Amino acid sequence: MNLVWDLTWKCNLRCKHCLAYDSLSEEATELSLAGKVELIDYAISQYGLKQVHLIGGEPFASSDIMQLLHYLQFRRIPTTVVTNGTLLDETRAEYILSKIELPIKIVFSLDGPDAATNDAIRGAGVYDRCIANLAFLLKLADSLGKRALLRVSIAGTFNAINLSCLQSYVHLAEGLGVDELSIGELAESGNAVNNYDTLIIRDKSELVSAVRSLYRAYASRSCTYRLIIDLPPRIIRQLNETYKVNSITQSAPCSVLRNSVRIDGNGSLYKCKYIRVSNRISATVKSKDYYVNDASYADFPTDELRCLIATSYEANRNLTKDIECEYAKSCLSCLDGEGLSNSCELCVLFAECTRY
Repeated sequence: MNLVWDLTWKCNLRCKHCLAYDSLSEEATELSLAGKVELIDYAISQYGLKQVHLIGGEPFASSDIMQLLHYLQFRRIPTTVVTNGTLLDETRAEYILSKIELPIKIVFSLDGPDAATNDAIRGAGVYDRCIANLAFLLKLADSLGKRALLRVSIAGTFNAINLSCLQSYVHLAEGLGVDELSIGELAESGNAVNNYDTLIIRDKSELVSAVRSLYRAYASRSCTYRLIIDLPPRIIRQLNETYKVNSITQSAPCSVLRNSVRIDGNGSLYKCKYIRVSNRISATVKSKDYYVNDASYADFPTDELRCLIATSYEANRNLTKDIECEYAKSCLSCLDGEGLSNSCELCVLFAECTRY
């Protein structure tokens, strides 16, 4: 089982495209450290927990993130942390690298290859702080002989603001010495809905052209880091063949079909990472005694935890592609088959571009 964990709804930024925008709050409660530890232990013992993805909110805004990372290392659970990078300062970097004994992945979210582009989406000064912290983390890992245990990724989205300079991501990733560059489609939900006119790419042919430029830049430099483009696999196969590269895609059939559980900072469960409210599963940790902002730090309620994990696990295992969902068409399109599809707008556009 994989656990995708919206660790906290606290965040120091308010990005224009934030998926969790409506949930963010500096007053947000979250499970206590004791509750988090018990959740991990139970998921390991009962469901063979294999991997944890910590997202949010901003994971490093959680008061016990460092202790949690240490415990995940102790339990030998591979962990990925997705961060805006601004709170992963030198002190936290030193702590993480002093504790790691097995690989950990840190994903730095950047929505532009330069300050002007990124900060137009994420806020003034964010780019410089993120890059400085990323560079320090890599330098420190090298000096401590821990670089082999640290996987660092830059992740962004395709949007109207960064589309014209997409290929510059290639040079940024190479210059920083990261392990991965990952760019995916923008989810038209959360705060992106409030900034639709600014962010949404109306003409898909412009996206095709920008992706083609990105691949050309990547191929021309013989880059050693991994390129991950979150587009349907059949499109990625065509691009790889055209530009003689080996990029990969994280697109896959609906996430609720996979052996995964998604939990938010309050202990609520979701079937889908994109749609929070309409896909909430009824199971939730309801006892207020197990939240960080409460006075009581009693043991975590195992009976409620069992309901929390089991409900999600069974629901995900039994769902089919026929699930009713307004996003199903965009999520599930073109995920199977070898050739480009005549029924998909992106496939039709990419079919033309991959001839050259």
